[in-house]
Amino acid sequence: MPADFSIVQAAVPFLTFLITLVVVLAILLKAKIFDAFIFNFVLALAISLIFVTFINAREFVIRVVPFFAILLICLVFILAVIGFVGKDISFMTKGFGAAFAIFLAVGMIIAAIISFKPFQNPYASQILEPQWYGAIIILVIAGAASWIFFKVKK
Repeated sequence: MPADFSIVQAAVPFLTFLITLVVVLAILLKAKIFDAFIFNFVLALAISLIFVTFINAREFVIRVVPFFAILLICLVFILAVIGFVGKDISFMTKGFGAAFAIFLAVGMIIAAIISFKPFQNPYASQILEPQWYGAIIILVIAGAASWIFFKVKK
């Protein structure tokens, strides 16, 4: 007679939520984004609820993690080769980090396009409507105005 583990299957969404909550909360507390614990907890709660509720968020993470791991391994390999050769790493300035971030962003965008493809088709025709262009122009103007008016002087 086979063992019945259906209770574990019923607990998987809760365990996924709990693990996601703990990991995100630990990252937020370590990064010290907010001073108050309650703000970190609410943000971690929101992120974990989104992660558990939407299947595509999980699929997106599943598609991004291998790309990020490969990119990170390539970076470590480049640093190891430079270390063994004995070259000066002064060429690795902010531009090198920016290039790394751009490659990561491109990978995330490609993974998002693949993951959210089923939801893209029904709404693709609505993106070309004029009110979206107006909303984008207003957002750009509001962003530029807030950046100009609230720029902190050093």
